[in-house]
Amino acid sequence: MAERKDNAAASRIASAKVIEACGKEKSDVAKEILSLRQYLVKKSHWIFGGDGWAYDIGYGGLDQVIANR
Repeated sequence: MAERKDNAAASRIASAKVIEACGKEKSDVAKEILSLRQYLVKKSHWIFGGDGWAYDIGYGGLDQVIANR
């Protein structure tokens, strides 16, 4: 299961199933899950910057690592 934790497509499918199931429930827990549904889908975060800012804070090769990933 851990190998699938970064799979955004699978998280959309799973979250749709959770939202559907919680929509059929009347419990407070189901209502709370529905109120937090935006957190169920895996999100991708990208940060871009030039060499200057990275060098200033001590991460001189950070942008190179991101570019080669």
